[in-house]
Amino acid sequence: MSSVSQHSIPKDSDLSIHKSSELFDDGLLHEIPTTTSTNDTSTVPKRYKNLDEFSEELNRRTKETQMLQEEVEHATEITMEKMGRTFPSSSPSQINYFPIFMDGSSEENSEVLSPYRPSLIQPLTYDRDGLDLEVVRSGVTFPGKDVLENVIEDYSQQVSELQKQMSEMFAFHEQQKFKLRQSIIKLQTKLHEVQIEKDALTDLRMKESRKQADVMGKMHAIIRVLQINKQTGDQRLLEAEEEAKSQSRKAESMEHTLQEVHSTLLAYEKRCRNYLYTSHDALGVAVEKVLQDLEHENHNLRERFLLVEEQMETQEQKCQDKAEIRLKEQRERLEQLITSHDQEVAILTEKLSSSRSSASSLCVQVELLQKQGESQASVHQCQVKDLESAFSILRSDLLDAKRIHEDKVSALEKQLAEAQSQVEEAQRGRDGSLQQAEELDSQLCQLTSELRQAREELAREKEETKQLWERDTGHSVTSDGLRRELEERHLGVQQLEVLVGSLKDDCQAQMEAQLLGEKHQWEQQEELAVLRGELKLTTDQLNRARDEELRLQALHGDRDEELKRVQALLEERDRELQLRQQEAQQGRARLEEAQGRCQALRAETEVLRLKLEDREKMVDLLRLQMESTTQMTVQHGRSIDSLHDEKSRLSNQLSEHKLEIQQLRTDLEQREECLAVLEKERRVQQAGLSKQSHCVKELKLEKQKLTAELGMQRMQLVTLTEEHEELKRLHSSKREEQEGVVVSLKAQLKTTRAEMDQARRTLEGVDGHGLKVTMGMQNQIKTKRDQIHYLQGRIQLLEETMDKMSQEKCYQSLESKRQVQELASVTEEKRQMAAELETVRSLERLLREKVAKLEATLHKMSGSIIDCQDFIQLQEQAFVRLKLQHALDVKELRGENLRDTGNAQRSSPTSPTARNALPSTQHRSNCLLELKSQRLLKSPTMELRSLVKELRRVISENPGPHTSIIKRKSAPERVHRTTLGPTAGQDFSFAATLPCYTSSPRAMALGRTSPVHSLLTTDHSPTHLQPSRPLPQAGSPLADMCTLANPQAELTGHTCKHLQGKLDSLQNMVDDLQMKNQDMSSMIKGQERRLMFKDKGRLYKSKALGECLHVEQK
Repeated sequence: MSSVSQHSIPKDSDLSIHKSSELFDDGLLHEIPTTTSTNDTSTVPKRYKNLDEFSEELNRRTKETQMLQEEVEHATEITMEKMGRTFPSSSPSQINYFPIFMDGSSEENSEVLSPYRPSLIQPLTYDRDGLDLEVVRSGVTFPGKDVLENVIEDYSQQVSELQKQMSEMFAFHEQQKFKLRQSIIKLQTKLHEVQIEKDALTDLRMKESRKQADVMGKMHAIIRVLQINKQTGDQRLLEAEEEAKSQSRKAESMEHTLQEVHSTLLAYEKRCRNYLYTSHDALGVAVEKVLQDLEHENHNLRERFLLVEEQMETQEQKCQDKAEIRLKEQRERLEQLITSHDQEVAILTEKLSSSRSSASSLCVQVELLQKQGESQASVHQCQVKDLESAFSILRSDLLDAKRIHEDKVSALEKQLAEAQSQVEEAQRGRDGSLQQAEELDSQLCQLTSELRQAREELAREKEETKQLWERDTGHSVTSDGLRRELEERHLGVQQLEVLVGSLKDDCQAQMEAQLLGEKHQWEQQEELAVLRGELKLTTDQLNRARDEELRLQALHGDRDEELKRVQALLEERDRELQLRQQEAQQGRARLEEAQGRCQALRAETEVLRLKLEDREKMVDLLRLQMESTTQMTVQHGRSIDSLHDEKSRLSNQLSEHKLEIQQLRTDLEQREECLAVLEKERRVQQAGLSKQSHCVKELKLEKQKLTAELGMQRMQLVTLTEEHEELKRLHSSKREEQEGVVVSLKAQLKTTRAEMDQARRTLEGVDGHGLKVTMGMQNQIKTKRDQIHYLQGRIQLLEETMDKMSQEKCYQSLESKRQVQELASVTEEKRQMAAELETVRSLERLLREKVAKLEATLHKMSGSIIDCQDFIQLQEQAFVRLKLQHALDVKELRGENLRDTGNAQRSSPTSPTARNALPSTQHRSNCLLELKSQRLLKSPTMELRSLVKELRRVISENPGPHTSIIKRKSAPERVHRTTLGPTAGQDFSFAATLPCYTSSPRAMALGRTSPVHSLLTTDHSPTHLQPSRPLPQAGSPLADMCTLANPQAELTGHTCKHLQGKLDSLQNMVDDLQMKNQDMSSMIKGQERRLMFKDKGRLYKSKALGECLHVEQK
């Protein structure tokens, strides 16, 4: 029977050991992915995963305990049956055999489990197990001891082999992690390269689009130039046709006049013939008489000629005297005009000097104000730095306090776990005390649930307070009220915690009433009360830390508002810049209009010169006619009537010429007034240019300030990176806290194992009372279930906290992205400002050069106009002289006609030489007139051509503006062209007499587009884009793991994939945090900029008001 029992008992023990080993293998398979190194950066998602697995493991452990309980009950029933059948009257050693065997099986289970449970945190140790084995071997003797020892040795060998397998698996897992990290780094580098290539491609596309736009603009400009050339050609053709018509009319009139003269000559000859050849008999007598009469007339004519010469000499002397007197008068007038002009110039120079002095004083004031603004900005920056340093100090203090409190909490939890284990060991003897403890635990659970509800309410209230802070950051009164309400709520929470403490004290009092005789339990309960008080203090400190965090968040809200203000100031500054650009464009349009007016005035002066030349020609013609009339009076006395008619006609023409000269003088005066107005406008434009130069200087200073602010932003980025590192440290500390919680839970599992050992020992002490032992085991299992429920509640709390942390991280990532976008927009605005500054500088240089060259040309034109005025005055003097001479000649001719009326009838016929003399003299006079007119036309037109060429050279030497400037100025140029259209149309009427005149506004447009033609003629080498490299496909490091046939290797492969996903999520979270930090820094800097721009705007407004007052005073 003993042999049968020996054989039967090991079978049951083998079964129990086999089941426990299977359960242990399942546990190992679940715990393999959770063995991670502490130095790994991706511990947060793994720890979160470990919590989930730990809850699953707890559930599995509950099932194991139930299975163990069933096995124990089954084993007790079997042993009771066998003891009743085989050992009815056995010795105590034989009766104690089965419980000892059961203890051996439990020891085996504990030996199988013990080396792998601490492997999660520390290396394997076998000292305790060896001691247990020695106790088992030496302490108790029973019949199957040798068999049990063999079995234990076999299982110890299995345990060692399993440990080796675990170490190999751990090494393999670390290799996989290393490969995963390397693959992640490679993928990041490839992504960075791909992004760089995309940026390069986008830049090339933008450049190509800009080039195409420039080419299109150039083509449009060329088309416009061609259209203008066509219009000018058509207008010139029309002018040529009109000139041809006018010349044909003049030719017809000249032919008509010639015919009239010829008819008069024929009539005179006929008269003379009829009168002379009336009788043919007395031809000799008639010839003698005619000869005598001719001699007598010649003698008389000679005497008259001498008298006329004397009179002419006297009249010439008188005219010379009069001319000298008039020249003196005109010189005096010119001297007066020059002196008045010099006085006006002196007055204007004095005004210019005063304006320059005022401008210099304004510049000094502007510099002082800029220095004040810079000092204020430096003070503001210092204040910001102080605030940031205080903020960093507060954060560091908070982090240190949190770490200290977390360490204290972990230590207190460990002490609580130890105290609970001691209390459980002390209270195992009494069932009634256990029931009371369960009631107290239920009350404590209720209180903890109430505390959770209170905390949730606090969290909701905190969220409400955050919303209130975001809505009404500027209202300090409401914030103080909210803070007071928060403090009252915190006081209410503290009161609830005091009530909880009072309830706990009541529980302790009941425990004291029940356990008056047990001093050991009393001391342990006091220690528990002390630990709970410390926990309350730590919770209070944590609440205070949260309040400080809320205050910091409020400060962040204030900085966000400041950033918005700074952005508004930036927008105002952009508007001001746009207005200034518009003013500059208007000034340029005015300059172009002034140039057009100058050209129109030049054209009018040329027309006036041509008219004066025509008048000179007419005067020369009159002189020749006067000479011909004197000859005709000497030869033909009867042509006095025609001379009278011609004289009246000439007098009318003279009066008309006088009127025209007066009109020309008025026109000259108007032109001079226009020139004065243009000079005034030029001065105004120069003042505007000086203002624009001041604005450019101010923009340069603003650019320097912006660069300084960029440096400050970089420093703030460095501080934010430091804060990010501190957040990482906080995260690691929280991870350590969670690891401490896991350690505490494992310690509790160890206590449960110790309790199982104690249950085994109690089973050894029982002599056949298996049912009582099983009841005790069931009670212990109930207590363990309660503990497991408590641990599950703790795990849920930890999961909730982790969810909150993840939500906060998501919020921070969104804020960081927003801040990065704001940074990008600010950098783009800075680039645009720099480009606009460069364009403004180039435009200033071009305008200065143009103004200098235009001043030179205006000076030349003024000199030429003065020469024209002198020439006109000389012509007027000569005309007056001729008029006086003509009047004297007419008087003398009238006197001679009155004397010789009787002798005219007796006069003999004229000789054929005299007849032929008239057409020859007329031919000569016409030739002389044509030569003189050509010379007079050539001399002023050549001067005007030279001036026009100089103007064109000045305009063509000005370099064309940049293509980017052409785009911006296309609209103002169109407006200028439309405004100059009617003026150009008026100028063509003056240009009818000027075939070589081309200095119109359209000609200026042609000169302006000359660099476009040069750009089109140059060959641009097209930039061919190189094909982008194909992205190398990254091979997954987990592909080799899929081919493993071992099931453990498959599990490790799945875990590695899961870890890879977690690593990617971690990297995304880190990027989000960096973006959030950048956003925060950009927001803070934006607020600072807004404040700076507000101060600058106020300063500029004050400057503008001061300038206006100064101008009004002047």
